[in-house]
Amino acid sequence: MKVFLSIYFNFVFFTLCVSVLAQDPGDAISRSSWLLLNSEQRQQVEQFSSSYKTFMGKAKTELTFVEEAIRLVRIGGFEELGENSSLTPGSRFYDVNRDRTLSLIVIGEHDFRQGFRIVGAHVDSPRLELKARALYEAEGFALFQTNYHGGLKNYQWTNLPLALMGRVDKKDGTTVKISLGNAPGEPVFIIPELAPHVDADLRERKNREVVQPEEMDPLVGHLPGIEGQSVQESILEHLNAVYGIERDDFVSAELALVPALKPKDVGFDRGLMAMYGQDDRLSAYTALQAILETETPSYTAIAFLVDNEEVGSVNNTGAQANYLVDLLGRLMFARMGDDFREHWLRRALRATQAISSDVNPGINPIWPSAWEKTNAP
Repeated sequence: MKVFLSIYFNFVFFTLCVSVLAQDPGDAISRSSWLLLNSEQRQQVEQFSSSYKTFMGKAKTELTFVEEAIRLVRIGGFEELGENSSLTPGSRFYDVNRDRTLSLIVIGEHDFRQGFRIVGAHVDSPRLELKARALYEAEGFALFQTNYHGGLKNYQWTNLPLALMGRVDKKDGTTVKISLGNAPGEPVFIIPELAPHVDADLRERKNREVVQPEEMDPLVGHLPGIEGQSVQESILEHLNAVYGIERDDFVSAELALVPALKPKDVGFDRGLMAMYGQDDRLSAYTALQAILETETPSYTAIAFLVDNEEVGSVNNTGAQANYLVDLLGRLMFARMGDDFREHWLRRALRATQAISSDVNPGINPIWPSAWEKTNAP
């Protein structure tokens, strides 16, 4: 199988479940997955992987994941769920929660009261976010103040080309989308590392402390204005000229810094793939592809692609929000009308089966002792 590497080398991910292809459980542990594939299956893996790379090169944030996924499912016959949608078996719908969570629905043959079948995955990944008052100047450079989201290994983000992506909801009520650093020829942003001959103090820090969170501020400009403007003033003038953004607009902005690197094959044989954001957009993408191939299931099928999974990220677009239960209630009310009662929803929830999917790291060949081999992918 094509193996996937995230920005963290020690996360190795697979497109297919080995145990499904193996003849017996022992094969899944002792044999390479590639040995279980014939030439035709290998071509299918390559085709799937090519589409996956294209998707992941665009879907680097929750907002862009949802946008790109909607584009794909519309091609696949999905329509936006509305109050007057006809919920007949085989009908295909999508529903969006605040631009950051996407539910894909294929109506099944059974009554909703018999429950639903759900696969869930989260579409957020570790990243740097801009603070509300982000722009400042130091030592003749303009920088952004940032906060981190997710399990960042801070030292991995220095000297790394970063792209700026997100949206700015301006004071006048309009919204500006920003994506800078991903396309050829566009500038990128860098968190500068210390040179080897002046980093003696940093060498004494533990690996997670080599770069502190407050030290993860990228350089965003260096040229002062030609009329005596400071670097910071020059950057603000540029932002206003290009995007119509003023300093105060950053307060209501949702901007993230993510790796500007494109998905790449790894190794002479191209048997691996490296890209940012596979935890957990890999699971979300495979769930998306699975429901695109679903026609008329017995039970109504839902791919629940949610913004945040973590307990510490509780919000109205996360896995612990009321959105999913509300969505199931909407579906039941749309079909049952005035006969709908909350106890029918509770009954459906008890009958529902769900899979929470997430990435799983394969054994790292350099540090194999971190794994129990008989229970590793």
